[in-house]
Amino acid sequence: MQKAIVLAMAFAVSVPMFAQGDNIKVLNANSQQSFAASIPAGEYSGITHIVADTFAVVSDKAPGNGFFLWKIQTDSVSGIIRSVENLGYRGSGSGQTDTEGIAYNPHTKTIFLSNESRNSITELTLDGNPTGRTVALPDSVSRKISGNMGLESLCYDSDSHRLWTATEGAIANSNSFVERDKAAVRIFSFNDSLQLAAWYNYALDAPSTTKPSRIFTLGVSDLAAIGNGKLLVLEREARVAENYVGSSTITKIYVVDTSAAAIGATLSKRLLLSFDTKLTLLRQDWANFEGICVVPSDSDTKTLVLVSDSQSQYRGVLKDWLKTILVE
Repeated sequence: MQKAIVLAMAFAVSVPMFAQGDNIKVLNANSQQSFAASIPAGEYSGITHIVADTFAVVSDKAPGNGFFLWKIQTDSVSGIIRSVENLGYRGSGSGQTDTEGIAYNPHTKTIFLSNESRNSITELTLDGNPTGRTVALPDSVSRKISGNMGLESLCYDSDSHRLWTATEGAIANSNSFVERDKAAVRIFSFNDSLQLAAWYNYALDAPSTTKPSRIFTLGVSDLAAIGNGKLLVLEREARVAENYVGSSTITKIYVVDTSAAAIGATLSKRLLLSFDTKLTLLRQDWANFEGICVVPSDSDTKTLVLVSDSQSQYRGVLKDWLKTILVE
């Protein structure tokens, strides 16, 4: 099985995402699902499609710099997940590295991981070994980013050969990057030589509540490339109530188009989907969705796969939720 997967990865070819000018829309948003019997409890914060039904998933508390391989089988019509199988961990080193984002480059057959605390990106082989190539933001930018609001997201656009990342939260004023919006997240792209190619501003929505909270976070948790300079932005608001009951999340997926945007511009965004989760006496589906990817296909219908961070199934209450969404 493992040898077959490696061979499939080696000969996989890139499949176009969406036609140019396509106005992506949601066909069906499936209910979230959990698979505690087949995948280990984790703090899953990113997912990327490799080939067929094989995906790479990153946990920010994984034992080193690496990723998990999962086999996710979905219904070909509804997109509902039928099964998830953990194919094992690929990585090196030890200790927790705060890896948050993951992307696969089908041209080089390599994996990129983003580290939020160091605001850097490393490249690994499919075996989990470092290639020696890294991406680092200019010092004038990285020192302005809060350690817990750094590079959370990561994706690769195989059409334009661009690696994309974004800060989770707003960046402070910087002499090197003109501030257009003080509540703006920064979105960056890098070419295949891992040199900075462009950057843009992305304005977060205002918080939906001012209620006292044990924990409250609002920011961009991941990106997904849909081709032709367009991105899906996973914007997430998570609130943990002071006594836990009443906790809630709001997850929004926006479409942004960088193809005609000037470098440094604040991107216009269009809402694709918004949904909430809660932890109440009657509803216990609270999910902090932090990862999103697109599954390419030859048809007009594509599948989005989302993963959530359960804080290792915190106190046996939270679950490692997955969610699929059909779009075209």
